Amino acid sequence: MAFIRRPAAVVTSYYRPKPGGLCPRMFRALRALLGAGHTVHYLSVERFPIEHPRCHFHRFPWPPRHTDTPLFWAVFLCMAPLLLFWLSLRHRANVLLSFDPAYAMAMQPARLLPRRRLLLFLRADTVVNQRIKGRPGWLVRLWEMLEGLAVWRAEVVGVCAPVLDAVLARHRLLAPAHSSVLHNDLPVPSWDSGVMAGETLRLACVGTLEARKNQALVLEALAGAGTGAWRLDVYGDGPARAGLERLAADRGLGGRVRFHGWVQREAIWQNTDVLLLPSLHEGMSNAMLEALAGGVAVLASDVPEHRDVLPAASLLPPLVPQAWAARLRSLVADRRLLEALRTEQAAAARRLRFDWDAAVVRLVAGTDTERPVAHAGTL
Repeated sequence: MAFIRRPAAVVTSYYRPKPGGLCPRMFRALRALLGAGHTVHYLSVERFPIEHPRCHFHRFPWPPRHTDTPLFWAVFLCMAPLLLFWLSLRHRANVLLSFDPAYAMAMQPARLLPRRRLLLFLRADTVVNQRIKGRPGWLVRLWEMLEGLAVWRAEVVGVCAPVLDAVLARHRLLAPAHSSVLHNDLPVPSWDSGVMAGETLRLACVGTLEARKNQALVLEALAGAGTGAWRLDVYGDGPARAGLERLAADRGLGGRVRFHGWVQREAIWQNTDVLLLPSLHEGMSNAMLEALAGGVAVLASDVPEHRDVLPAASLLPPLVPQAWAARLRSLVADRRLLEALRTEQAAAARRLRFDWDAAVVRLVAGTDTERPVAHAGTL
């Protein structure tokens, strides 16, 4: 690995700011780099919510309100490699930073310039995401090919071992220069977790409403959970919202299930006892980390990414609503089970309390001799 003896000039890209998931973590990394004296240039259709004299916006020529079309992505994937190459050359960037394989692939031409490093932070297995979304087979294969080009000769940092292992196993002939794991850390709570209000168990789903997040399973489970003292608040928005609202009404849950859209995190956690996270696939859920940080219990789907963080007693099959219904009935009937769940999860989450910002800065500066987790496949 090449070491950077001076402040880095970083080039990165993401098409536009979005709520939830990847963007808050990416913006946090950029702020940490700026705070450590590095310079950031980014290519996007609109500005990131970062105000800093060393953070430079380079506009991709496309209307911000028309980015969710196949035409945009076809144009972006053709033009972005040329623009990112030019930005890297013009601003003497020595680090190319990506939080998504599509952008890392677009940075590969710039990586061929002398003394350029390409870092790819893998936040999730995007090929699995494409399959869950029901994309046609040819499109999934195309995405897999682009993913292979993204990891080739890059320094790949996975959010957890299952994500990293799954991606690298698909591309043994396109090996990265280096691979490691950097978990997301627990946030420092800026909110107060609420005390349980009376006898009502306050349940919540938090995140984008889409098929991958599998919130429909929760509604089916609650329909079979009986008439105990519970309520469900759904925080977030997305393409599945209208269907979920219809399903809640059809199952007779309308009076006990509320859809709030996107709200501030403080409004979520002070009114929640249990986070329900039934995702078919995840990277590292920010909602899960916030819940653990604030002492809110989590019930999650038994998928590898959740298994990497949560104890076995917190996990339930992602396709069996009856199992979720049975667990929820038990929590409603005996609140001591809820306290036991919190205690076990707090012990499991202690390893996620570390200085993530400093770890990212070390990775980008090429001086990271204290990686929280080194990957067994490191070259």
